[in-house]
Amino acid sequence: PDAQLGTPLRAQRHMNCEQIALEELHVERFQLKEVLKILLHSIIFQRALGECRLRDVDSELFDISYVRCDSRLVEARVEEHAEAFSSAIERGARVSLAFFERRARQA
Repeated sequence: PDAQLGTPLRAQRHMNCEQIALEELHVERFQLKEVLKILLHSIIFQRALGECRLRDVDSELFDISYVRCDSRLVEARVEEHAEAFSSAIERGARVSLAFFERRARQA
């Protein structure tokens, strides 16, 4: 059986927060952890604050490459969380990502 990531495509706006749900991504179970690692590394690289050395990486399963932060600590944390997410998804959980920006309050 395959694993599912994501939810049906839709956009909603709640107060000042826009929510965008993407179409489900269906992958085979053996591909799940690699897909999660690629997603997590890509998000971390795009949202990294400050200096981040980049590293081009070829996927172990797919004919693609992606950029990630060249950090052993980041690599270890992504591996740890990809394993946890993968296990949770295999038990029926869904992954949802949320990004927000803290803004200084105006006096």
